[in-house]
Amino acid sequence: MVTDNFMACGATLTHHHAVGYEHAPWLEQEIGEVGVETLKNLKMSLDPNHIMNPGKLFSL
Repeated sequence: MVTDNFMACGATLTHHHAVGYEHAPWLEQEIGEVGVETLKNLKMSLDPNHIMNPGKLFSL
């Protein structure tokens, strides 16, 4: 896949639109395990009822 090649060359997934659901499989490779956990914790604190874009980047 094209995204695999981008990542293998050290490119980034993001642009001014950030990482969308179509790039979610590469999110951890892009921002690391700590980055993913940080986003999950942020989402939990801001959206405890999981009503905003549920399951788009990761499942909680």
